[in-house]
Amino acid sequence: MSTWTSPITWVASTTLTAAQLNTEVRDHLNWLKGALSINGITSDTARGQVNAAIAGCRVSASAALSIVTATTTNLTYNTEAFDTDAFHSLVTNTERITVPANFAGIYAVGAYVSWDSGATGYRRMFIQQNGTTNLTGQTDTPTAGPNWIQSCNTIVVAAAADYFTVVAEHTQGTNLQVLFTTFWAVRLGSQS
Repeated sequence: MSTWTSPITWVASTTLTAAQLNTEVRDHLNWLKGALSINGITSDTARGQVNAAIAGCRVSASAALSIVTATTTNLTYNTEAFDTDAFHSLVTNTERITVPANFAGIYAVGAYVSWDSGATGYRRMFIQQNGTTNLTGQTDTPTAGPNWIQSCNTIVVAAAADYFTVVAEHTQGTNLQVLFTTFWAVRLGSQS
């Protein structure tokens, strides 16, 4: 790999030589290419690996969601706090955060759920990957009083097109509302 040197500060009427062009352009571009190759970025198709400091999204539901007793339910999200690269759709599969092409890697995934008050049965929320694999979750038996709050998060490896959902369930005996929920996935980096 080429060696990086401090770039020249050009001044008016400086004569440009072939050696300077080789150092200032060719050698520096080769150094950058080598630095990208070390991180596994070796082609134009891998450019998706060069992203802003944050890649991912955080979504929430703007209204309460009614959950039928003893029924697992994917929570849906209709508001985006941020979505850097179309991880979430406000139209299709609104319950999902989906890893876009060229964004496979390691993700921090988490969710927060605020249940309406009620002291009967349990409250459960968990995060799934691809609709089948439970990644993390929380089950509680609430006591009488104010709203019951649950949260969970994890770090997971995800491929392009993998998706995450938040699933909620309760045994109140009657329908119960999730008063507020937020859900996020943020790419931490590529998997080595």
